[in-house]
Amino acid sequence: MSDSDVLSYAELKVDVLCNGVAYAEGFLPAYAARPDWIGKRRAYGNSDLAQFGTTKVPQEFRLKDGTICSANFVPSSPYQLSISEEGPYLLDTRKDTAFQIRFPLEPKAYAFDLSNGRPFKEVATYYGETTLGFFNPGHCYYFDEGTQCRFCSLGPAREETDHVMKVLPGLAQEAVRLSAELDGDRVVRTLINGGNARNYDRGFGNQTRLAVALAEVNREFLGGRLTNHLIAMPPKDFELMKPLHGVVDRLAMSLEIYDPELFAEICPGKHRDFGRDRFLDAYSAAVGVLGPGRVYVGLVAGLEPVESVVEAMWRFGEQGVVPAIAVFHPGRGSIFETYPRPRPEDILAIGREMQKVYRKFDFTAFIESSGRNSIDTEAQRYAF
Repeated sequence: MSDSDVLSYAELKVDVLCNGVAYAEGFLPAYAARPDWIGKRRAYGNSDLAQFGTTKVPQEFRLKDGTICSANFVPSSPYQLSISEEGPYLLDTRKDTAFQIRFPLEPKAYAFDLSNGRPFKEVATYYGETTLGFFNPGHCYYFDEGTQCRFCSLGPAREETDHVMKVLPGLAQEAVRLSAELDGDRVVRTLINGGNARNYDRGFGNQTRLAVALAEVNREFLGGRLTNHLIAMPPKDFELMKPLHGVVDRLAMSLEIYDPELFAEICPGKHRDFGRDRFLDAYSAAVGVLGPGRVYVGLVAGLEPVESVVEAMWRFGEQGVVPAIAVFHPGRGSIFETYPRPRPEDILAIGREMQKVYRKFDFTAFIESSGRNSIDTEAQRYAF
């Protein structure tokens, strides 16, 4: 059996995300022997249920139809990554079925330093092959107080990474220019994400300044070719959102969990220090600044009932807020490291309802064709 037997690459992606991937015998040495294939960068979490140190491992792959999928390592997974003389493939050991895949190429920019002497890849990360990501700040204060989101592995991951803790606007601009000079038009968008600062207004202001810098270099150096995306914790003062108008193309704020009781349990820091009701108000305020269809609510599928996620998607959709759904995967070092992985049938049920929401309100994915852990692009394409 092979790709000719695949009924839906979207369904295959969901099954892989729910199960993770293992490595066939000899895979890692063969992968390391290919300097043209990108190695995983752990800027904000560790999705692998093993410690690989400096060993080069894949961060993502594309299926034959172009669907991008995260390569989250799970040693017990029925899916194995392997390499033959014909190229890389994904093997479903349950059915002895092989699927053709390809790995994104290592960016040329990764081999260069910026003007301050820091390597490019310690400041910027290629995510999902076509997104240039900046993670700022590199720490979330919830970890200081033990109130971090239970699925998050940012704290432990940061102990093993060489990424900078703070991305200065000037360095981010330099990274964008270098990326364009060396890797051409590979990158189609910039993305800012980061941990949470104790002072929410100050943290949002810092993210806004970085977004402004990226918008400026995009306009002045690239002729506005890139779109500018921001994932941020909302400020308590909603007036601080107004400077984003004309600066960011899409803003995502991660509620994570819709159910009130589960939100308090799984995201205790956000519950205690910001509050679910204020979060919900923030989406309405953001739509007032950016317009409907340009504000996204980040939700994690697999940690609350399907019915709760479906209710959230329709509620937010009616408000002009786009659901952005990431599939839960236990992160090494997170409190939920041993939490059960989601069932594929549950994620598929969410995906089928999500595509209805997208079609009714003419929504588009947050980072189309680049969300390796999400099902947004598949919902946009009505692939379920």
